[in-house]
Amino acid sequence: MKTPGTRSEKDQELLCQQLRDAIGAGDDELVLITYAFDVSPVPAQKPSIVVFSETRDDVVAVLQTVNQYKIPVTVMAGG
Repeated sequence: MKTPGTRSEKDQELLCQQLRDAIGAGDDELVLITYAFDVSPVPAQKPSIVVFSETRDDVVAVLQTVNQYKIPVTVMAGG
């Protein structure tokens, strides 16, 4: 049984495509590495995808999409 947030490679590709279609999304390796760490003491962990939302509608589209897959969202604000 899959735990929430785990998905097959096919699901990952479908999710990325849905997010690209909705608002544009970054799954480029350099972008993922850049967002793998911050100033917290928690060890670095590369995200599966990075989304750059610019409007309220972008946020709604992202949350509706990831909810279909039961994927947790981590928000980074203020860089």
